[in-house]
Formats: sequence, C-alpha cells, structure tokens
Amino acid sequence: MKRHGRPIFGITKRTRFAASMVVVAVVLVMAITVLGYVGIFGLRSELFEISITPDKADDTFGGTGINCDVIPNINLVRDASFECSTDYSSMLVAGASDGSVYLTPDAVAASGYDTTACVGDTARIISIDSDGVMNEKFTGTIAGFKPARLGVVTLIKDEKDIWDEDRLEQMTFYGNNVYALTGNGRLISDVTNSQLTGIVDIDEKIVMIDSNETGVIAGGQSGTIYISQDGKNFTPVYEPGSNKGINLCGIGSTGNTFAVCYNDGTIVTVTNGKTAVSKLPDSRAVVFVSDGNRLLAADSLGNIYSSTNGMVFEIAGKSDLLKGYEKPLTCAANGVFCFVIDGTTVIIRCDESGFKVEERDLAKLTGSEIKTIELTDSGLIIAGTSDKKAFAIDYASDKATQLTSENIMVENIIGVSGDKVYYDSGKDIYKSQILSEISIDGNLEGVDIMADDILVAGHMVKAASGSVSSAEGNTDQWTVSDDSPWGIYGDGTTVIATDRSYSGRFGVRLSGKGSGVHAITQTLPGKAKDNFNAGTFYRLSLYVMSEDAPDKVYCWLEGEGFGRYGFELTQIGNNYKQYSYVFAVTDFMIEAENVTLNIAFEGTGYILADDIYLGPDSYNSAQIPQYYVDTLMSGNPSVMRLNNLNIGSAGYAPDALYLMSNDSVSAKIDGTSSTAAYTDGEDTAVTGYQGQSVTVSLEESLRLVKDCGSTPWLVIGSYANQHDIDKLLEYLCGSMTSEYGGKRIDNGTALPWSRQFTRFYIEINDSGKAFKSDVQKAAYVNYVISMFSQSEYFSDIKDKTVFLDGMKYDGGTMMSDADNHTMDVRLIANDNSESYIDNINTSYVLAQYNSPHIVTGNSVGEYISKLDTDGSNCGKVISAIITQEADFAEMILFDASVNFVPSQYTGKDMFTAGDGFINMVKVSGLMTGFTGYDELYLNINEPLDKTVTASVDQFASNVSCACFNKGPRTYLVIANPSNSQQSFLINDNKLGRTDTVVRRYDENGNLINERNLRYEHMRNILQPGEFMIVEIRWKG
Repeated sequence: MKRHGRPIFGITKRTRFAASMVVVAVVLVMAITVLGYVGIFGLRSELFEISITPDKADDTFGGTGINCDVIPNINLVRDASFECSTDYSSMLVAGASDGSVYLTPDAVAASGYDTTACVGDTARIISIDSDGVMNEKFTGTIAGFKPARLGVVTLIKDEKDIWDEDRLEQMTFYGNNVYALTGNGRLISDVTNSQLTGIVDIDEKIVMIDSNETGVIAGGQSGTIYISQDGKNFTPVYEPGSNKGINLCGIGSTGNTFAVCYNDGTIVTVTNGKTAVSKLPDSRAVVFVSDGNRLLAADSLGNIYSSTNGMVFEIAGKSDLLKGYEKPLTCAANGVFCFVIDGTTVIIRCDESGFKVEERDLAKLTGSEIKTIELTDSGLIIAGTSDKKAFAIDYASDKATQLTSENIMVENIIGVSGDKVYYDSGKDIYKSQILSEISIDGNLEGVDIMADDILVAGHMVKAASGSVSSAEGNTDQWTVSDDSPWGIYGDGTTVIATDRSYSGRFGVRLSGKGSGVHAITQTLPGKAKDNFNAGTFYRLSLYVMSEDAPDKVYCWLEGEGFGRYGFELTQIGNNYKQYSYVFAVTDFMIEAENVTLNIAFEGTGYILADDIYLGPDSYNSAQIPQYYVDTLMSGNPSVMRLNNLNIGSAGYAPDALYLMSNDSVSAKIDGTSSTAAYTDGEDTAVTGYQGQSVTVSLEESLRLVKDCGSTPWLVIGSYANQHDIDKLLEYLCGSMTSEYGGKRIDNGTALPWSRQFTRFYIEINDSGKAFKSDVQKAAYVNYVISMFSQSEYFSDIKDKTVFLDGMKYDGGTMMSDADNHTMDVRLIANDNSESYIDNINTSYVLAQYNSPHIVTGNSVGEYISKLDTDGSNCGKVISAIITQEADFAEMILFDASVNFVPSQYTGKDMFTAGDGFINMVKVSGLMTGFTGYDELYLNINEPLDKTVTASVDQFASNVSCACFNKGPRTYLVIANPSNSQQSFLINDNKLGRTDTVVRRYDENGNLINERNLRYEHMRNILQPGEFMIVEIRWKG
C-alpha cells in the first residue's frame, strides 16, 4: 500500500506545482494589464494632460470666508434682557417750514413708517450739495404727525388779467399743459405758464372739459362736442341737432376713447375723430363720470350703469339717493367713483370681484356742507366746504383731515392732478401739494431744508411694554403684540422697560393692582421637540429685585404634555439677586406641543427682572452654540463678514452691541437665507412676533473671528451717524479711560481689538434702500468714510482698513471713493443641457456684467460677500471658487445661513444647507491656506491619440483646475463636479520638481489616499464630486 501510494502522491505533487504556476502566470498577466492601463508601461495617449507652468498669471488667490447674516444664541428666551433696538425709515422731503417737515403721503406709505406712535422718535435730515457731498443738516426729535396738509403753495399769476373777474371753476390736464374753464364758459390754455396763457377760440360758451392721452375734449352749451389733438385748435365733431331740452350731462374717457353723455341718455363716443352714438337702457341720465378707464352713469330711477367702451353699458348697482337728483358733485380715480348729494356721498368701488355701492355722510366728517370735490390717485377725497376749508377724506377709514390752516381760505377746489391741488382762495388761484406734516422738536432756524433732502426717522422698539384692563373689554385678560415675543396677562397688569437693570441699559418692570394674577409670558416658537433635546439638563435662571415685592412670585415653564417646572422666588430684596433652577428633559417631555415661560405674582406690587436664561446647563458664559463655533473654526476662513451686528441698519441695538450675548436682542430673519423649519412647519406661538434669539454682541463676534484665525468684515447700513462710528472705533481702539474702551475691558478684553487684527474690512451698503439714485448711494459711501476719517481713533486702524462699496449702481460705475466693491452672487446650476461648470461660469459672467466698473480705488477684483450655489459636494464647491470665470472675484464668502431650531444646534442640521455647508467649510479649511499665493498658468494638452473625439473645451467643462505658488511650494487643485468619472495625466516637469505628493479627497472632503507622483504618465482618476490637491516642491 505504501509503495502503491508513493507514485500517486508524486503525481499529485507535480500536478499542484503546475496549477500554481498557471495561477501565478494568470495573476502576472492581469497585473501587467492593470498596470499598463494605469500608465506604467505606456503613455496613456488617449488622456488629456494637465501641465503646470512656472508662469505667473498676474493674480493672487484672495481666499475664502464666511458670511454671518445672523449668529444664533443658545438662549431659548427671545429678548431675554429687554434691551431695545431701533427701526429706521427714510423719506424724501418735499418741503419745510418753521418747526415742520413736509413729505408726500406716498413717501410716508412707501417707507413703512409707523406714524401712530412717532412722538419721541429721532429725526435726522441729510442732504447732498451740488458737488455730491452728503452732510447732516439737522438732528432732533419728532413731536407730532398730520397725515395731510396743503404744502408747497405756489401762486398762479394772472399776468394777462384773463380771469380776474371770471373765476376758474374746472381744470383738465393734457401733457404738461393745464386747461381751465371759467364761470362764463371761456376755455383757457396753459394756465400755469404766464407767457403762453391764452383763451381758446371757440364760438360758444363751454360747459364741460376733459382730456386723455390723445387730446382735449370740450362740450358747448349747445351740446356740440369739440376735439383738439394739439391743445390749441378745437374742431367740432358732433352736434346734437335742434332738440330742445337736450343738455350735456357729463364728459369722460375710457382709454383713448372720449364719451359724452346727454341728459336724455344719449351717449356719443369719439375715437380718432370718429363718432358713434348709443343710448342708456332706461330713463334720463342724471350723472356721468369717468376714471379714465371706466365710464359710470346713473339715470333718474337710481340705476347705475358701467361701460369700458362707451357703447355697451351693464347694470352696476342702484342707489335711491340718485333718484331724480340733478347734477350731483362727481369725481373718480382708479376704480373709485363718488357722487355727493346733500352732503351724503354714494361711493362705488370697482375691482375684480365686481361693484360695491356704499353711502357715507361726509358732511358729518367735515362739519359743514361740501361744495366742491375731487379724488386723488391715492384714493383721498379732496373736499371744499361752505365754510371755506379744505379736507382730505379717507373713505376707507371714514377719517377727515383738515388740509388748511386758519389763515388759508379755500373758495373752490378747481382740480387735482396726482398729489397737486389747484384751488381758488376767493382772491387768487394757487397750486399746492397734498403733503404729510411731521412736526419737529428742535431748532430749524437757519436750516435750509430743500426738496429731495432725506428724513431719517428712528423708532425705538421696546422688548416688552403694555397693560391689561378689563374696562377696555379685554375679557380674556391678555395683551399680545406682533412687535414683541412677550405677552401680558391679568387685569390691572402693566409692563414697561426700565433703566434699573442688572446689566445693560434696560430691564423689565412687572407691576399689578388688585388681587388677581399679573404675569409676563413668552411662548417658545415651535413645539417642545424644536427647543429641547431629550437626556439633556437645562437651566432656567433670572435676576429679580423689588422694593415692593408681592407675597409670592413664581417663574416656571409649562406646556400640555411637558409638565410644569420652575420655582418660587423668595426673599426678594432691594438689589438684584439671581434665581436658578436645573431640570432634565425626558423623551416624554419633548413630545409636548407649545411650551410657555411665565413670570407671575398675585396681588399688588411690582418686580424688576433682567437677564433671563433658558438653555443647556453649561459653564461656558458664551451663548453662541458650540457646534456653530467649532464648524466655523474648522473652515479657517480668511475673513468673516459680521452682518449680524446691524450697525446702521433696521434692528440696530446700540446698547446690546457693546454688551455680551446674554444682553442680545432678538431679530427677524427676513431678507436672509436663514430659516426656522419647525416640526409643524410654522410658528404656533401665541403672538405673531417672528424674531429669533440671536447674538448681536460685538465682543463675542470678534472673539469668534479671533478663534477662527480670521479677519473681521464689518457692515455699515443705510442709517449710520457720526456717533455710531465714534462709539464703534472707541470700542475697537480706546483705552480703559475712554467710555467704550472701558466697556470692552468690562467684557473681558484688555488689549484693544485694533491691535489683535492685521486688517479690517468695512462694507458700506444700502440695507434699508434709503437711496434711490447712484449719486445718493456714492455720496453716502463717501459720507461714512469721512465719518471714520473724522474719528479720533481712526488713525489706529487707518493703514489696516479696506473700505468696500456695497451699493448696486444702475449706471454700471462705482462712483464712490471706496477701495473696492462687494456684491452677492447667486450661482445657478439647474440647466441640465449644460455642465455644472458651464452653468456657474454663465452665472459669473452675468455677475461680472452687473458688477460696477471701478474708476477709483484698487481694481483688484470683486469681493463676493455671499456666494449662494446649488453645489452640494466638495467637487462642486471647489469648482465654484476656482473655475475660470471666478477670476473676477478677489475674495469669495460662503453663507452660514442657520436653521433656527434650537434642538438642532448640536449637529449639521443647524445650517440650512446641511451637508452642503459642511462641505463648504471643509473646502474653506483646505483652500484658505493658499490665500495670497500667486496663481500659475496651466496648459491642458489634447490626447496624443488623434482618434479621441473629445476636445479640450469638453474636458474643461467637466474638470476644474487651478495652480497656486509661493516660494518653493506649488499646489495644483483639480476637482470633478460632473456626474461621471474623469481621467487625466499630470505633468509638472517644467517646475523642476524634487518631490510631488498627490492627496485625493472624496465628495465630502475626506482624505481617501496620499501617494507620491513618480510617473508623468500615471493615470489619475476622480469619481464624481471628488477632488485632489497636488503638492509640488520644486527647485525654482
């Protein structure tokens, strides 16, 4: 058996050896094939080659940064320290008199200024001189407001004595000419031009006139209709014949068609000199009027008819007041038609839903009989009364405002054009303007206020104020406001902001009378799961004092399903004392609906409270979420744009700016990319207030910039003044002996911030859209620069400061003296017919087209203050900043928009872009190191294999690459933003390299591998979204 087995064993051994050799041969062949594929044994002639040159492109990489429109605060309580902010409104001035400034009602309405609570608001008047220099003419406070007055009064001189004894009664307006009809039936042209004024040659007495874009129409006493297209020569186009008793009822127009109504119901239309005749459906016509687009007629039975062509009339309604009444006063504008009969007005409004007929007693509003009436385009009824006064009547609110003062008499309202009112004082004819009046508490003597000066009104917004009284019919005992997150509860409860604060300038005073409950409350936005994380300890604390403390004072959180957590405040004394309570949030609690914070007591007394805190229990005094800080630090941004401070913008909080974040005010996130994506999709809080808990502390913002190793970019909005700039520079540069330098030291920073940064960027923009013309915008930028220059502390940072013009110039040229310009750029990459690179290059081309030409300053490139891109993976992000058309940008900032849902503040979901923003930060962290590096030219060589059909342009539309050099180091960055794998060769021979390292990263910025580049013809592969950074050490 053993002998028999030996040859069998030997055969098996030889067979295994042969099989092994076959396997080795196969593996060797496969390895050779693979290595050959990647370029070991060949030139890879089918691949494009990226070749680096030592030639500089006369450009440097400006780096990447972060834009912070808002910075979140971990405190769940909004306006927790009751500091005040300022809302600004700007309006163009129409004129001024002693103690008053006049503005058009449209200017007031467009500004959004709340005139119901304007007393005490600050008022500044700024102007621009003939040299384009802006200056501040006046600073004071607002003492009162009147919605309508007759201002800017101009005498219309009758130098030719045409209407001295024959008063003007009607007017119509054609082009720049004003036509008037006298009481004796004479038609006068060019009334407001004393040199051209004259009597129109018509052979009979004229009783009615009107006009449209095609000309002027006049109706004679005989019923004959006259038309003029040049306003000088009138031609008869229709005669009613010899019918006795047929008189004109009214004249109007619809579009380019004139329409004339006779009292027998006959309607004559005139279009391009051609006439057509129709008739009202029923009885005699008693009224006929037009607003320029629609005709309205009423017959003796009270039926009201409407037409848009003058030929076909439909029933629009009925009014018994119009039955049998002859010649009521009429006026119309913009779909509103008014008929005045014995002091009572029939108002007909027409819109898409149809006609609405209303009856109003206007005589009750004016106090006397209405004699004349006109209607403005803005909807104000201008009425002249029998006691020679003029009123502006808002028919929507039934409010009448007297337009005239005691020494101005109005005999007759002759006509209205826009906001211009023409009236007869009984002696002379005047042109005036309907204006709103703001009375000023301050000395205007010697202040030359002119038309088109700018009034800036600043209104202090208090964090909490109000009272509750059941006598006002408030049966639920609640007061809530859309301007504050705080609600007030309890009959006899009063809440005011007080300057007796624990920190900052303001605290809150909660007082009450009677035996009931008095409370101040705040419902947290969203649901419990939007605000709290299960398994986390939270702290509720506040500072309280009182000299008349109630017996029992409580502070607690409460919500259905959440439970009730809080404490009683005992031993309240004459000085502020901190009360604190720590609790744990469970899985069951976060399933609750709304959660409300309450501070309350029973009985009579008051308490002062300040610095309320509700958030994670942490020993860190800073209130910026730690994940937010860590994420931005990882990006190592070159610059951080601190738009969260609102300096010179609406929402500016001058006190909170120089305090720590626990004294920050809340802010609305409208106009930013930030959101508040609550669980149920909306804020279900009791009040309609939409502000968020944010950080507006300059100190903590600068600390964040310092921690990130970055440079501050400060933003100045539309409404800054010298005091604002002086305080800012004093805080940055001042010593401990100065007021705001002392505040900085109180905040814990002894070394002036001016010495801690090597550069400051100062952007000046028009965040409030206060300036309309390019001249105004440039003047404001120069004005702010001059305010910096005039500050005693500016010399400390003068050589470090770069001024950026953030204005949008319609003329295409930056007209200010700023160093550079800055703008937002939106990259759109949703066109599937083009590659991602082609799409963003197109967006950059459009942005460059819209960027202004810089005449002065340093034309080194545009500063992109906010780059908004559809790119989400790192390959796309890198392409967005190194693609060819991005070269016009000197620096690019990524937008750190926040999702204001506090429970998400511990992870990437706190950013609205989520993974996309994290990728931006990773790219920033890798690319910022190249800031200041020279850019080198790259050559992309076509494949050696001529059978390859792809072109260099096609390769460049799928792969982005750039090269940066400083000293002996060169870095080649290559990104693949496409949806397909990209292969290529790298050639760095021209640099005389000594060592080259290739680092390849995945689409999320994670390092895949690192290897040395030993062969020029090694195939390099990037999957979609991947990128690589090639580090080259060269001899130079």
